[in-house]
Amino acid sequence: MIFARLILKIFPDFISKKIKEEYHQYQRDKSTPNWTRNTSYNPSNNIKIGFVGAGNYATHHLNSLKFIKGIEFDSILTNTGKSYEKIRNEYGFKESFTDIDEFIKRDIDAYFVVSSSDTLFDITKKLFSNKKPILMEKPPGFTSAQTKELLSASEQYKTFGIVALNRRFYSDIQNGLAMLANYGPIRGAILEVPESISNVRNNNDLKKIEYENYFFRNSIHGFDTLRHIMGEVVKLKSIGFSNKENNNRGLSAGAVVEHENKKYSTITTLWDTNPFYWKIKIIAENGYLEFSEKGGTKLTDNKLNIYNISENKVDKDFRKGNFMQALSFIKAVDKKSYPEFPLCDLKDAIKTMEFMEKYQEYIKEES
Repeated sequence: MIFARLILKIFPDFISKKIKEEYHQYQRDKSTPNWTRNTSYNPSNNIKIGFVGAGNYATHHLNSLKFIKGIEFDSILTNTGKSYEKIRNEYGFKESFTDIDEFIKRDIDAYFVVSSSDTLFDITKKLFSNKKPILMEKPPGFTSAQTKELLSASEQYKTFGIVALNRRFYSDIQNGLAMLANYGPIRGAILEVPESISNVRNNNDLKKIEYENYFFRNSIHGFDTLRHIMGEVVKLKSIGFSNKENNNRGLSAGAVVEHENKKYSTITTLWDTNPFYWKIKIIAENGYLEFSEKGGTKLTDNKLNIYNISENKVDKDFRKGNFMQALSFIKAVDKKSYPEFPLCDLKDAIKTMEFMEKYQEYIKEES
């Protein structure tokens, strides 16, 4: 303490002020919630995984599964089999397939479907016939009708499906919401979901159906997070201009939403604006929480003090939100029980898809 006082006397006033500000900021940040997640789990038996996909997102899921006790990488289904050698050596898969009819014959306990968005629906629907739980990447089809088909298939074969909406497991959002609870009830929210659609089209990496459904393919995380935090949608009024004849360049739309318990939010989707990462602001009576994919999470109190909310270690060691999501799914598989919240089951996913479809009603009014 004496040393700190000497430093403040020696340095000019503006440096002393900066040191004080940084010290107080450090103390505020240090006071934020950051409880340790329980990442250990011992399944009653080894769990054999059938895995679909070998792209970048697939490795995120595989890296999480690799560090969960009792996981056996049984078999993998890929488009061409070209990526199999590398993945087999890394994760120890016993068999590789390019034919889903052969792949489905394997005796496994659960599936992870991490294929391209244009194949997710068909692959997942077919795999349900093997009566095993499935964790699938998003979106669960390009319409709520397709998501309902997946739910029907899971119920027909007496199993369940989970959609990988991993923002629900972001530790900084969870920590921030826990802290926001001290600042009065949540009153509303602001969601911004821009997409860099023109750059994406110029890259020419996707299929035609993926460009046509890019809103559902990419914006689902933002819409699901809003619904997850604010509650079910009671009313929604959207206006906008899709510019569909020009491949949605500069799509501009917005909406006012009433959620249950008289909470309200606004949404904007201004495509081809920068930065194009989605962000959300949750407003309580005496403070607000802000999150963005690249800017992190921070809470501002009623005196304009800012608290930077940190991620838990597990979200630094693995793809953010992915490990705890995978572990929650594996627990349900092991216990042969229905998955617990905040996992997004297909019933829950239907509500998010319907929310997004309701938002797009402005397109009908254009024509």
